[in-house]
Amino acid sequence: MEIKKSNCYSRLRLLSLMVIWLIPAVTFAEEIFMSNGIVYHVLSSKDVEVRSIVSFKKNDLNSDDGSIGYADDWYYKGGIFIPETVTYQGAKYNVTVIGDNAFFRCKDLTYVYIPNSVSKIGEDAFWECEKLINIQIPTSVISIGAGAFYYTGLISISIPDSVKEIGDWAFYGCEKIEKFNIPSSVTEIGDGTFAHCSRLSDVTIPKSITKIGSDAFEACVSLTSLILPDSVTEIGGGAFDGCENLKKINIPDAVKEIHRYTFRGTSISNINIPNSVTEIYKCAFADCKCLTSVKVPNSVTKIGPCAFECCTNLNNIEIPNSVKIIDDYAFSRCSSLKSVIIPANVVLGDEVFPKTTRVIRR
Repeated sequence: MEIKKSNCYSRLRLLSLMVIWLIPAVTFAEEIFMSNGIVYHVLSSKDVEVRSIVSFKKNDLNSDDGSIGYADDWYYKGGIFIPETVTYQGAKYNVTVIGDNAFFRCKDLTYVYIPNSVSKIGEDAFWECEKLINIQIPTSVISIGAGAFYYTGLISISIPDSVKEIGDWAFYGCEKIEKFNIPSSVTEIGDGTFAHCSRLSDVTIPKSITKIGSDAFEACVSLTSLILPDSVTEIGGGAFDGCENLKKINIPDAVKEIHRYTFRGTSISNINIPNSVTEIYKCAFADCKCLTSVKVPNSVTKIGPCAFECCTNLNNIEIPNSVKIIDDYAFSRCSSLKSVIIPANVVLGDEVFPKTTRVIRR
């Protein structure tokens, strides 16, 4: 009996939804209304944001469970047109924001038209819209939120110069993007912004960039070379971790620290560490199997644990007197390193060098 009541309730709920969808604009809750299948949230007397779209649970297309909002595996098939303005209760509003989670996991969404009135794309706005292959960002947009295009199917995207902020993880896992031009209006590349973009091979980083966040290009396996402008002062941990085909990259002179896992697993054969660097952190160059020679500048005071571990072709390392600490396993399993000269008073951690390496204190 309970099942019949539940089914009856679901049918009434779906019928109500269908009626609402056919009405051009109706109230859904306080400050929230719907027009042509798009749910809006009133932000001010002039502006609204796109809150969500009418959608169904994909597994329940043949049942009675329809709903408005976002949740796991919501189903919306095809494209959607977002208008520049929308009318509600006789008042005209500008659509200025695509809200957080607005199209979250709409896995069959293929196209979205964003009007020139939108200034912000919210966090996780198109999260896992895996069939969304193309989208035009208008020149009105100044901010792209964290995770906005996380694991979408984007093949290409053009970011206008109006955009000043691209949030963390914004294009994480966009496996089909091959080229990306970062506009000169942007000053930072956030954490994980392009991580796991496996086909990304061409990136232009403008002189406006001062910081590259942690894991920014992690596992970008198609990236072979990258030029970092002199404006960069900070490279976050793991920024190029797992970029296994990255053969050529520079470290700008203003960078003071090489953080953990920054270049781990890359294919660089040599690297110029600038005199600005004071510390090389944990696993910074670990598993760089093509690396043959390293000159540590006299600005460095500490080489962290496992910093060059498993650099199996490293046969020459110059360590200056400025280095006071070489931490555990810093050069462990560097099987080609036959001998090394280190400062007389340097403090060594556990198993810093292979047992076969001749260590000479100067």
